[in-house]
Amino acid sequence: MAMACSCHGIPDGEIVDVIRQGACSVDEVTDVCRAGGSCGSCVGTIELLLTLERALDAEPAA
Repeated sequence: MAMACSCHGIPDGEIVDVIRQGACSVDEVTDVCRAGGSCGSCVGTIELLLTLERALDAEPAA
């Protein structure tokens, strides 16, 4: 797994888990796991993961 937030040592998989548990914004992700709460360099990654997870949720089941 890639390290999404180097300030807090949070891999992208942990952020995806937080999103799947109900976080709907960068602020909500930050509240749960601290990613995005320091230098902000991972905010773009968090936004991308939020977008990807929303897209996966919107796909009809096969």
